[in-house]
Amino acid sequence: PGIGALTEFLCESAGRVLAFEVDDRLLPVLEAELGHYDNLTVLHQDILEANLKASVAQYFPDSKRLAVVANLPYYITTPIIFHFLESDLEVSDFA
Repeated sequence: PGIGALTEFLCESAGRVLAFEVDDRLLPVLEAELGHYDNLTVLHQDILEANLKASVAQYFPDSKRLAVVANLPYYITTPIIFHFLESDLEVSDFA
């Protein structure tokens, strides 16, 4: 989520938001800016090393629709998309 601008928008418009942040220096910023959202879970983890299927099952057990939304640096976009495709998750939208 970086400093959380897009994440805040998603918290306002989505039912649940699961965000991955690898940079531990940003965790206090995210807590200060977004900690009041009950529908947000931030995992301190590299998304490329995450078990996406297990994370979705844990945090979205009754979800009917899963959308992946990101504002990524170009160099990491393709590996993340392939990580989702290889996870066998039923993703309805990538944005």
